[in-house]
Amino acid sequence: MSSTKRSDDIQDLIAYFQQLTGRKRIGREGASEAEIDEYIYLAREYSPSAGPIPELLLGYFKEFGREDPVLQMGGDGISAIPILIDIYKDAKTAEYKGIPPDTIRISSDGLTGGRVLVYPDTHGTEAMVSQCWGVDLGIILSENFQNYLYSEAFSKALFSSENDSRLIESKKAGYFDLLTNFASQQGFVPFWFSDSYCQCMRLDNSVWLMIKRAEDDRTNVFLSGKKHDLRDKTKVAFLKQFELKDWSPK
Repeated sequence: MSSTKRSDDIQDLIAYFQQLTGRKRIGREGASEAEIDEYIYLAREYSPSAGPIPELLLGYFKEFGREDPVLQMGGDGISAIPILIDIYKDAKTAEYKGIPPDTIRISSDGLTGGRVLVYPDTHGTEAMVSQCWGVDLGIILSENFQNYLYSEAFSKALFSSENDSRLIESKKAGYFDLLTNFASQQGFVPFWFSDSYCQCMRLDNSVWLMIKRAEDDRTNVFLSGKKHDLRDKTKVAFLKQFELKDWSPK
């Protein structure tokens, strides 16, 4: 498994994604400096109390701000700068604003909601990434944007349909910590971008695991790996220990 280090340089994230996938080239189109500046101005005008915009997000827009076919930072929403600019312009005149107060929107709404930066009241605390539905906030997805984007890269590289991954889902609320602790007991080691909302882990560079908080305080577990027997053995261990729904292909 390729290693990575904590970094706000978008080129480091691109290199990490290429190592994970084996791709030599990643198709993308960045936004112009003028477009990014206009977006920042409109976002600041709408939410003047919001804190700093993460450096990695600005780097992301420079590389993927017009087209992002691989990382898909906004989930099934759109994170293209022209779309975000239109959302902010509409918020100036429309009765329905479509942006949660005191946040910075970083994608449009999709079937899984949009994405916004939420700034805690604690001074100096980084902006968290949250799901949103119009003006309403959903669940917190990550403690900061750096963790969020790296976990998205990890997810898109290792848990797509091409990777023959497995999904199991908690039937009860409050399983995140229990599942994380159990994974550690099985020998899984977290990557640095893991946090209290999403855990990205590995086992002997052979099996990869992602544990994510979901709506209604439920938890999703994704498994993938080069060694399918070890991947499936791990899945069975989770199913025996916890009340989980197996969504894996039959």
